[in-house]
Amino acid sequence: MPESNQTEKPTPRRIKKARDKGNFPVSRHLLGGLQFLLAVTLISTFFSQWVAGFAQLMLGMFRRAAAGELNASELVYLARECLVRGVGGLAVAGLAIVAVVILSQLLITSFGMSVSKLTPDFNKLNPVSKIKNMANVNLITFGQAVLLIPLFLYLTYRISWQNLDLYLSFPHIGMASAAVAAGSLVESLLWKAAAAFLVLGVLDLAWERRRFTRNLRMSKQELKEETKETEGNLEMKGRIKRLMRARGRQRMLQQVKTATAVIVNPTHYAVAILYEPDSRRAPLVVAKGKNSLALRIRALASDCSIPIVENPLLARGLYESVQVGQEIPVQLYRAVAEVLAHIYKLMESYRHRPGPIGL
Repeated sequence: MPESNQTEKPTPRRIKKARDKGNFPVSRHLLGGLQFLLAVTLISTFFSQWVAGFAQLMLGMFRRAAAGELNASELVYLARECLVRGVGGLAVAGLAIVAVVILSQLLITSFGMSVSKLTPDFNKLNPVSKIKNMANVNLITFGQAVLLIPLFLYLTYRISWQNLDLYLSFPHIGMASAAVAAGSLVESLLWKAAAAFLVLGVLDLAWERRRFTRNLRMSKQELKEETKETEGNLEMKGRIKRLMRARGRQRMLQQVKTATAVIVNPTHYAVAILYEPDSRRAPLVVAKGKNSLALRIRALASDCSIPIVENPLLARGLYESVQVGQEIPVQLYRAVAEVLAHIYKLMESYRHRPGPIGL
């Protein structure tokens, strides 16, 4: 039973661990109800044919025995025919019931299978644990008996009372008619019992699933520990992300030293572009930043004597539309070309002046 502090729903990982150990919410009453329903279906469909065939077989055997034609080979043949025609049908019906039970078990457990249940568990042989669990198990069984026995007694009484006139007429009708009437009553009773067992099994399965979920409930501390196991320590992950961002930013700042120009706005945005005329490629954005990072890019460009161009609209457009390492978009070709052309004209005179160049 779960502890009082285990108030949280089980996670998929906890449910998977329970399934791997072979713990599934299974209803024996539902499996038994399905077995009984299939047995009633087979009886209702094939019982009369089986009885007629078996009666003919027995009649033929009696006739041969009375005629004195039996010998060793005839006895072997008749025995084989009796097994095939008499017992063979029952064997097929039994195999069908077993197959349905196995398939139902797989469907109820969502095709859950575990080899751990095949290994011997000597803890189950401990009499102390058996005695401790005896009260809970017997209490559940007692509660089911208290509900079901009166119900089935009432159903039996209702069916008997409704067919009382038919029962009283049996001594006055022929044997064949009485057998047919009795068979019809028995068949009706079996169908009603099968329906009752099936409803009981569905309710029991719902209860078992609820109990399965309740037994796997977790405490808040267990949820935190599982989150750490599956997703890792959040603080450590945050620290790793910060380190990766810092390294990426450092590599980006190193690319500023190779830039052709830095376009700024004037303190909020900074975008460093690289243009190589011989490469036949559009200018690349090698670095960009906002606020404090923009100031660092601008300071590094000043230290490396890279031209700084104040163009607020172009700086913001490049920052928002181009990622680091990408070429500038077609719609910004003209604006960037004008900046580069102006830089190349002033390059000789401003080569050693890192201050901003006004357009």
